Amino acid sequence: MVKPGSKSTETLYDMELDARGWDCPLPVIHTIRALNRLNPGQILRVVATDPGSMVDIPAYANQSENTLLESVETEGEFHYLIKKG
Repeated sequence: MVKPGSKSTETLYDMELDARGWDCPLPVIHTIRALNRLNPGQILRVVATDPGSMVDIPAYANQSENTLLESVETEGEFHYLIKKG
């Protein structure tokens, strides 16, 4: 599920991807698809529960033109902020 125009506790973001309950590789696949819908400079927030996302999403951000702004684990959820390059 993607929600536009939301606000996290500290950073504004343009789109949110709710990847809770999805197993690997779905969180990173849908993260890539969501980023493709954004314009350069816009920010995607991803919330996932799959521990594999802790490796996959940062690795994708590092290999792409995108920037991982934040990666936080909170109560079994993994929160990412990614700025489209």
